[in-house]
Amino acid sequence: RFTVEGLWGLKLRAYSSALGLKVKGDHACCVVRGALVVLGGYVRDEEDEFTSRVEILSAGGQDRVFTDFPALSCGGMVDTTAIAVEESDSAAGQVFLLGGRDEQGVSLSTMHLVDLAT
Repeated sequence: RFTVEGLWGLKLRAYSSALGLKVKGDHACCVVRGALVVLGGYVRDEEDEFTSRVEILSAGGQDRVFTDFPALSCGGMVDTTAIAVEESDSAAGQVFLLGGRDEQGVSLSTMHLVDLAT
């Protein structure tokens, strides 16, 4: 089971390829219902492409690989702060996304409530 303390020690970039993580930088992370959730950021390829990806590493299971969830409805963003929401109405959990930057590099002062199942 993931904890907030364990999240700080996780070297996500060092293990991203081995775990199957596609997002490579400036992403938001938080722990939702015991699973590590990676939201937004950019994918490093020929160009650093902003993404609206949502990838989750479940606490249980043998494989320990990231699985894709539906993309963020609010679009791609980087440098966002993610805060898990304590609730029981969602199938996969909810996250608040605060601030960040959009694809043009403009600072955002928005707050989005994201349901990970939709």
